[in-house]
Amino acid sequence: MGLNDIYENNSKWLKAADLQGTKPVVEIDTAEVRENTYNGETKKQIVLTFTGKEKVLGLNFTNAQRISQLIGTEDFRKWVGWRIKLYTDQTKLQNGQTVDCIRIFPDLPEQSDYIKGQMTGPSDAVTDEDEIPF
Repeated sequence: MGLNDIYENNSKWLKAADLQGTKPVVEIDTAEVRENTYNGETKKQIVLTFTGKEKVLGLNFTNAQRISQLIGTEDFRKWVGWRIKLYTDQTKLQNGQTVDCIRIFPDLPEQSDYIKGQMTGPSDAVTDEDEIPF
């Protein structure tokens, strides 16, 4: 039994494998800064929750920067209500190992009229992406 077998269903964190090769469009429900500890080191990280989804996405700098560029603000609190598209890519770790990761698509999907007019807030859009199992 491997680590993925043990942690696959128990993790609250969204992983690349959870996307199952899809490119889901998700709506940001909350965006907050949390302190998370990895390998004994505590770091701050922006964590997103998505409307109708159980798992959360901890953003690395690359993904946070992409979202801020797409939306036009580094104020992560103003990202709530915006829809973004996720996809699976690969990244090389410091130890040289290549692993799957989640990235933010370089273009924004269609936004609700509320977002277009107000630049913040939730949308009422219902999409087929509700079928994504995370």
